[in-house]
Amino acid sequence: MRRFNAYHLVFFNVFLLLSSVILNATVIESVGGETGDRSWENMNIWVGGAVPGAADTVVINGLVTVYTPVPETITACAKLTVNSGAILRDYWAGVLHVNGDLINNGTIENSYDGTYHLVLKISGNVTNNGEWKNVLTTLNGAETQHLSGSGLFSCKEFVSENSADTLIADANLFFNNTFVNLNNDKFMTQGYTLSLTNGYINNANIVGENGELYMNGSWYDGAYSHNACLMNSVVTDITLTGIVAVNANVIFDGIVIVADTLQNDCYDPYVLQIDGDIINNGLIRNANDSYSLTLNLNGNITNNGIWINGTTNLSGNSSQHLTFSSPFSSRYFYDTDSSSAIIADTDLHFHNCYMDLDSAEFDLQGNQLSFTGDYYTYDLRNATIIANGGSLFMNNFAYLYQTTLNGTTLKGEVQVSNGVIFQGITTVTDTLQNYYYS
Repeated sequence: MRRFNAYHLVFFNVFLLLSSVILNATVIESVGGETGDRSWENMNIWVGGAVPGAADTVVINGLVTVYTPVPETITACAKLTVNSGAILRDYWAGVLHVNGDLINNGTIENSYDGTYHLVLKISGNVTNNGEWKNVLTTLNGAETQHLSGSGLFSCKEFVSENSADTLIADANLFFNNTFVNLNNDKFMTQGYTLSLTNGYINNANIVGENGELYMNGSWYDGAYSHNACLMNSVVTDITLTGIVAVNANVIFDGIVIVADTLQNDCYDPYVLQIDGDIINNGLIRNANDSYSLTLNLNGNITNNGIWINGTTNLSGNSSQHLTFSSPFSSRYFYDTDSSSAIIADTDLHFHNCYMDLDSAEFDLQGNQLSFTGDYYTYDLRNATIIANGGSLFMNNFAYLYQTTLNGTTLKGEVQVSNGVIFQGITTVTDTLQNYYYS
């Protein structure tokens, strides 16, 4: 009985293996050329004279055009390779299902005059070393899909249809004039660069793994022009380069480094939620004078660049550390959770900034807090400053209001208004006076 079962089991496995080989052994190559009837359904352009089916591997060497003639419902193949110099082109609103990997070393495009548009639906991995400029590319694999290649994606829309999928970059990826909608997929950059010039990235969960996100340019929604921007997305552990604009419902997590420019998208004041740390080595700003960028920050701040956005809120419920090598000039700087402490890890300079700390403890750790202004008068209010051997420097465009200072050395021209309390030993090295309007 055991021998019988073993024999049949081996026979069954061999049968399955041979069946698999037979079903997937067909490699159909198009005959080179670009004249005459080059449609996918024309059997004369294929070696062997058979139109490829959903289980066939296809290699294109010349021009092949795609459309779905009645009464057919789909045009499909398994793995597809477009060789160098070859063209996969739409003929009449064609939809091509690629049930395996797609490798493009040639050109994928809409109809020659742009009237009709090619739609690709891909279940496998994608490699692009050529030109990719059809209207819509969708990823619909049930498992992880890998993206690679040195070519530029210029399809109008690049969409993931399966929200349970994971996308993995195996190389630097470049998109141009593209609306990228990842349907909340996790996108793993593996340390590579994700680059978008003109367009937007929507509904993405980008795990940077210390990679880079480059964005620049603009896009048009039919009524207004927008910056290339992030929308409804989460970005973790990444360096931002170019001009990265944020639209609604964007979250930064982990450590995000601003190497060039971070701003809000035009035409609306946007709020960016930062659940991790942010390091600014570039420029953080408002998009324009009418619409500003608000940052809600739960982690730590390092500022080595220019920081001139509208409002920055410290919203974390644990201690938040500040490290500055450059002046911090967010117009409004608030602490919205007074139960947490603010810790100065270096000297800090706030310039042209209104500060309201909601009675939060501000530990200078022996460092100097500089609070200054130009032309307009700025106030530091509702703070509890613990100097621990540190100092406060102010000029005559700044004053203190409703603030307690403990053991502080005062430098410059320190002006006090109502509700200011000095505790411990206060040392005046330059000037102490009342605020001249009260």
